Amino acid sequence: MTTEERLEKLERELSQAKCHNRRLLVVATACLGILFACVFLAQPGRLDTARAAEPTTDSTKVSVQDEVRARRFVLEDEQGRTRTLLTVNKNRVCLVMVDDNRRPRMTLSENASGMAFVLCDANGQARVLLNAFQDSGTMICGDENDQARLVLSAGKDGSTLGLRENGKLRASLKASKDCEAMIFRDENDQARLVLSVGKDGPTLGLRDANGKPRAILDASKDVETMIFGDAKGPNLMLGAGKDGPMVHLLDANGKLRTKLCVNKDGPVLNMLGENGELRVGVFALKEGPMMGLYDENGTPRVGLFTFKDGPTLGLYDENGKPRVGMFAFKDGPMMGVRDENGKTIWRTPRLVATGSENGVPTSTRPAIEP
Repeated sequence: MTTEERLEKLERELSQAKCHNRRLLVVATACLGILFACVFLAQPGRLDTARAAEPTTDSTKVSVQDEVRARRFVLEDEQGRTRTLLTVNKNRVCLVMVDDNRRPRMTLSENASGMAFVLCDANGQARVLLNAFQDSGTMICGDENDQARLVLSAGKDGSTLGLRENGKLRASLKASKDCEAMIFRDENDQARLVLSVGKDGPTLGLRDANGKPRAILDASKDVETMIFGDAKGPNLMLGAGKDGPMVHLLDANGKLRTKLCVNKDGPVLNMLGENGELRVGVFALKEGPMMGLYDENGTPRVGLFTFKDGPTLGLYDENGKPRVGMFAFKDGPMMGVRDENGKTIWRTPRLVATGSENGVPTSTRPAIEP
């Protein structure tokens, strides 16, 4: 075989090899295209992304993806560390942000009960908690020992602010429809100071270590009152009302025993028995001072008066009727005696000064005439 024949044979073989290689390349390209289409079509999100990336007919609008669906989103920093996590798990949505040390610093969650927002310190300890429920909202601030220090809540019954120490409520402020109150407590959870404002007026109460009221200051529409007491109960009351100031003294059983007041007629001092009956009455009226002594039934038995005409002493029977009267008028002393019917049965042989008989009252104030 000549050299030219060999060259022609080699060219023919080379041409056949090129055709075979082109056919293999077409087949391989087709197979890769089919594989890529299968993978791409198996992921609808990517298909939507591909469709969204197609240019729109309006050159002024930028096409974006309309919807992204997932149950978990993770944001990482440049070092590959998780910094933000958004998840949905068992009907609970949670957003968590962490710091460089992988400690949670902020958490926002939602479930069927409501919303919760938590802020944590550098140690991952919750310091601020904000809750929102159907009927109320609450904010709690805590310390580094996981102890609540401040609690603020608001609901249908009103709002409340509480300050705590060592897990115990020490001060609280409450505002409701009918009353606003501020309470300070000691380390044994006993209320020691209570300040309230209601529809009847403000009230300030001081209590001892056992929670017993010891001092109360009250200001209502008609009267202002201050009450002091011991461990058993109140024993001193000070008041100021439209009728004038007053002072009440109570015994160990809480019964009123002494009353001192100043009304429009003048000062009055009353001393009462164990059953509340009047036993001693002292008056300073415009007609003059007077004092009455009463029996256990509250019936006047002795009356002492000092009027314009002179002093008078009257003695009364069990029915409160005047029986003996002694007078010291400017014209001289005199005395008179009456029977049970009020008839004078004896008197000194001196004339009664003019107006003295009418000047001695016999009804509202203990008195007696000759």
